[in-house]
Amino acid sequence: MLQELHIENIAIIDRLTLEFSDGFNCLTGETGAGKSIIIDAINLITGGRAPKETVRTGCASAEVTAVFTDLSPSVVRISEAAGVAPDEDGCLVISRSVTADGRSKCRVNGCAVSVSVLKQIGTALVNIHGQNDSANLLSPERHVDYIDAVADDAAEYSAYREAYRTVTELTARIDELSSGEAERLRRVDMLRFAADEIEQANIAPGEYDSLTTKRDICVNSEKLSDDLTEASDALDGSDAGSAVDMLRKAIDSLTGDEDVIPELKDVLSSLNDIYYDLLDQTETVKSLRDRVSFSPEELDEIEDRISLIRSLEKKYGGSEEAVLDYLKKAKDELEKIDHADELLEELNAKFKPALDEARHRARELSEKRRAAAKVFSERIRSTLEYLEMPGVEFSVRRTATALTPRGIDDMEFFISANKGQEPAPLAKIASGGELSRIMLAIKSVLAADDDIGTLIFDEIDTGVSGRAAGKIALKMGDIARERQVLCVTHLAQIASAADRHFYISKSDENGRTSAKAEVLDGDERVKETARLIAGLNITPAALKTAEEMINAAKRG
Repeated sequence: MLQELHIENIAIIDRLTLEFSDGFNCLTGETGAGKSIIIDAINLITGGRAPKETVRTGCASAEVTAVFTDLSPSVVRISEAAGVAPDEDGCLVISRSVTADGRSKCRVNGCAVSVSVLKQIGTALVNIHGQNDSANLLSPERHVDYIDAVADDAAEYSAYREAYRTVTELTARIDELSSGEAERLRRVDMLRFAADEIEQANIAPGEYDSLTTKRDICVNSEKLSDDLTEASDALDGSDAGSAVDMLRKAIDSLTGDEDVIPELKDVLSSLNDIYYDLLDQTETVKSLRDRVSFSPEELDEIEDRISLIRSLEKKYGGSEEAVLDYLKKAKDELEKIDHADELLEELNAKFKPALDEARHRARELSEKRRAAAKVFSERIRSTLEYLEMPGVEFSVRRTATALTPRGIDDMEFFISANKGQEPAPLAKIASGGELSRIMLAIKSVLAADDDIGTLIFDEIDTGVSGRAAGKIALKMGDIARERQVLCVTHLAQIASAADRHFYISKSDENGRTSAKAEVLDGDERVKETARLIAGLNITPAALKTAEEMINAAKRG
């Protein structure tokens, strides 16, 4: 159950803390006081959307914190799988903050989690009925979801989806290989031309850089030759004044003097090292001088090769490696095309068994759905009669379809609210009050088959009054005996049946509107219930009726 909810800086809520009972909780108050904002906050804490407009104007961020206790086995399993096990008291403390620029942070028992993980946990904790649920009820394509929810068909649905995925993948591959012959031949010609062009070029990784270096040498060969010759002569030329000769002469002059001046030993050692290193470098310069030559023919060959590599890179990739990778992929595709007929025959051989398996799995899923639809229809009809729709007929009509991602069933709810009236599609004939009762009936049926601890109804009483409103209150009371119920309502019948009654109001303080909540008891609760009955003009009769309704609900 949701034990406590703390809200800061959301819409018109500055700071608000609510402590809920484990039974039936209701929220009442004037329109716009902030009741639905509280439901929005619970939606946030269970993984719902967090638009930046959520944050109260002028605030940097908003935050919601909720404490959940008495966790179901499903919640424990999901939270442990996410690495956020309940604390030592068996609780989950969930917090979520939203900044003014739309960034969101989620924590469960102090551990950071993603919104998707929060949604998995939240879906097992809370079920919120809002406007989207009513829209789904009016969308026939979503009706099969309700049947799946009670059909216990998860295993059959999973097996069907896997079989259907296999069929769609085989179909795509077969269609790809069976595409027009002219297109295939065109593709083969293009790939073979590319492969031949790249193979004939016989390029290698790094070749372009090597060629540009050679080209630069060729273009500058005359100057380079002169420079290297001059350097070679200076280092070890025929003249006695070369660097090698002069260094040799210096060493010879000092040799023997180290006996007189000991410090010369280190000097001579260093000079000898320099001398031999200078000989090595001189040989390198001479070798480079001998290699530098200028040939117009060689330069033309280099330029042609560079141009070829550039052309290939422009066509097939931005580097030698990319061109060679294109060659490999082209060869692989050509091999596949060459073996296309063989592969096509193999895929066709697999297709029929896969299709038979998908149809078999679809029939198994459909059987589960049809059996569940009969039970579902009767349970909904019975609940609707209890909710003051005597003589109602409710059924689920199935239309067989071809294989689709969801099976072979189109299911739609049909209803006749009056005796003698032919059942018609729910989406076409149900009134607002009827939709409210149908949704409550569906929620109560679904609740009997799951272990979600908290059900929230945001104005499910739309279009309902009188005896029907009283029956809705009783039905919510029945549900609240098994799990926690939160309900936003404008009906005295529902408010009077609650175990805990919150009154939501708003006021202006320091030029800003803020919402607040208070738990009503005694005279205050009677007064608010009377307001729901009579509006602003609360009469003694309304107060008496309100008190009688509250007392009758307590006697239950």
